[in-house]
Amino acid sequence: MIASTLGASFFFTINIGDFDMKITIGNLKEFTDLNFFSSGRLASKGIGRLRKDGIAFIYCGRPSILGNPFPITSVYTRDMVVDKYKEYLDTEFKQHKRSDLAREIIAISDMINSGKFPDGVPMKEVVLLCYCYPQNCHATAIKDKLIELTA
Repeated sequence: MIASTLGASFFFTINIGDFDMKITIGNLKEFTDLNFFSSGRLASKGIGRLRKDGIAFIYCGRPSILGNPFPITSVYTRDMVVDKYKEYLDTEFKQHKRSDLAREIIAISDMINSGKFPDGVPMKEVVLLCYCYPQNCHATAIKDKLIELTA
């Protein structure tokens, strides 16, 4: 696995069999040409996936299935809510493998493992997008789970 940074994005390249797959975490503001909210997919299914030029762009913020349900408040700091999300994610995989969250992460890991979108079109990269990145962000927990599932 190779880790690197590019602007405000952070990416990992993992070797999967005969090919490398890049998993990037970025801030949605960097990708102004992507409009997750106009497609209606977030409103109808909570799934924020778009594809462009062989790249799977996956929105991880609220209100998506991958969004962190634990808001920052006067009691809970950013670090605390990211830690709570990590615990939540672990619980979802240990106790509720059929939850929407677990199924979405498994679907993304299946694309990574195959190197293809569900319709068979080759995929070269997964970009996890959230508004809070590069600050401490729950998308790092999602990235870690994807790497675990593809290892």
